[in-house]
Amino acid sequence: MQACRSPDNTEAGPPTPLWVYAAKSKSLLEGLQPSAIAALEEWLDGQAGDPLRGGAIDVMAWPGWARVMQRRFHERFTAKAR
Repeated sequence: MQACRSPDNTEAGPPTPLWVYAAKSKSLLEGLQPSAIAALEEWLDGQAGDPLRGGAIDVMAWPGWARVMQRRFHERFTAKAR
């Protein structure tokens, strides 16, 4: 095994494994509020499925995801800091 090198090209020692524990997080769908679910369903009703993919609709293309992720970030990180 070759030693790791630091940015200034000096020897930094052998590689160190890093394990990170994370609690089970909710999927984006699990975090939707009733109003967001209604908006997503309305958006889905107006979408045409992709005929090359068996009529599938790319749910991640919904424009409301940015707002959902912003709310979840706020709930998870900034609300706990208070």
